Amino acid sequence: MLDISLPVMVRQPIVLVGGAVSGKSATLKTLVQHPKIGPKIMAVPEVFTNLVAQGVITPSLDVEENRRNQKMVAFEVIQVEKDHALQAVNQGLTLVCDRGLPDSAVFLLGGIPEFEALIGHTLEEALGRYGLVIELGSPPEDVFNAMHAANPARIRSYTSVYEMEKSFTDIYSRHANYVRIPYSSNWEDKVSAVTKIVEAYLG
Repeated sequence: MLDISLPVMVRQPIVLVGGAVSGKSATLKTLVQHPKIGPKIMAVPEVFTNLVAQGVITPSLDVEENRRNQKMVAFEVIQVEKDHALQAVNQGLTLVCDRGLPDSAVFLLGGIPEFEALIGHTLEEALGRYGLVIELGSPPEDVFNAMHAANPARIRSYTSVYEMEKSFTDIYSRHANYVRIPYSSNWEDKVSAVTKIVEAYLG
């Protein structure tokens, strides 16, 4: 059983979730630069993309390699979030995470049961690490294809990502404080919606 506990903070972390090209990383960057929100938060970058960029893992659709990748990602997410949380406590900040621990339940072929066996905790316990979940809707196929090649960690087709989006919603909507922001061709509208939700949470 892994230790997935986080230090007690004034507010539990916020997690941004959703499929590829849904705008998580761009939204996180915008929140960090926001004059009212930025000084109150600490960003936690996406672990999977960082591990790919460092050459630690290679994205793969092979079942066994993907399982090994997701095991490594889950362990790293737990540690990275804990390290950031310790810093956030000392500075009185709230974490905003680009993807969360339960993401592995989406990418593992065995879904939630395999994820729970991997970490030794229930999905509900993993969701309980976060105080607010914001899911960002994925774009239509033409937008997805235009942006997809920009990130080497993205190897899945639009159809696959569309199906995974349903899994993200199924898993994260179980959280008591879950909000879904649909895709909008107007980026400012989407960011504005997220900003209002985060401002209300931070108080």
